[in-house]
Amino acid sequence: PAPPAAESRPPRIAVFLHGILGSKANWATPAKRVLEGGAGVDGWHALVLDHRGHGDSPSGCAPHTVDACARDVRETLKSLGVRPGGPGAAELVVCGHSYGGKVALAFADLQLREGFQAPRMTWLFDSMPGTPPTVASLAGSMSGEDLVNLLEAEADKGKEEQSVAFVMRAVTRAAGQRVPFASRAALVDWLVQEQGLVPPLAQWIAQSSRPAPQPDSPKGAVVLAYNIAVVRAMYGAYLTTTYWHLLEQRRANFGLVVAGRNREAWGADQLERLRSAAAASGGHVQVHTLEEAGHNVHVDDLPGLLRLLQPTWALDRLV
Repeated sequence: PAPPAAESRPPRIAVFLHGILGSKANWATPAKRVLEGGAGVDGWHALVLDHRGHGDSPSGCAPHTVDACARDVRETLKSLGVRPGGPGAAELVVCGHSYGGKVALAFADLQLREGFQAPRMTWLFDSMPGTPPTVASLAGSMSGEDLVNLLEAEADKGKEEQSVAFVMRAVTRAAGQRVPFASRAALVDWLVQEQGLVPPLAQWIAQSSRPAPQPDSPKGAVVLAYNIAVVRAMYGAYLTTTYWHLLEQRRANFGLVVAGRNREAWGADQLERLRSAAAASGGHVQVHTLEEAGHNVHVDDLPGLLRLLQPTWALDRLV
């Protein structure tokens, strides 16, 4: 539900941010379940957003950084009459999956840098605060754009695990097609047969299609809704941006959920740094593992995720 412009007390808003190549539709059901699970009774409202270049959101202006996406969140809140800082500011919980988790960190960082209160809680769902291990040795010497190009050139190596680079290449090629796809089903078939995506992933990508804008397009024809140039720039920024300092400063509350079946992607060093940050945080950093979940924790173990979130909605501040 959309948050009201004004209440007798400052509004309570839970913001949900999807991952790269996703859409706000990915989090519609989890957000609804959060409210049904008791948060709604305590006065919380859910806000699910499309990142710039995705879904219904405009592409925005360059640079397309993680910080820029965090500022998009703030501007969206303001457009709804919700004050993210200052007297009468809303009480916020910001939840982000994968890329969205880093945007959630950037939002907390933005609030603190500008003298505002950080969210009551910032949740990261299988989202790395720093540079992914696969590019850690290169991130300091290469731009985000160069890293994306390098990963895409080696994308065939990621076919078996359907890596982000492999999927990004397929989406880039789909977006570059001069002729719209005859239907969403045709798009799915092309992604599977021509690009090697597994059917569930192709169907997920196809959720981000829209009717072809060309006036002479046949009925039912579709194109992808992404601004792919913006999405690629965003992914490059994700690869080269780190927010470890936030977890190690003890200035705000963070909860991190690790997907048990995705530990390898995190790497031993990042997991150990995560545990160390939590141990030294005085309760400001929580780390949880959903053992049976893959990267899409909200799909693989939504009940477990909801259990972890439940204390967040309590009336008293967490720390």
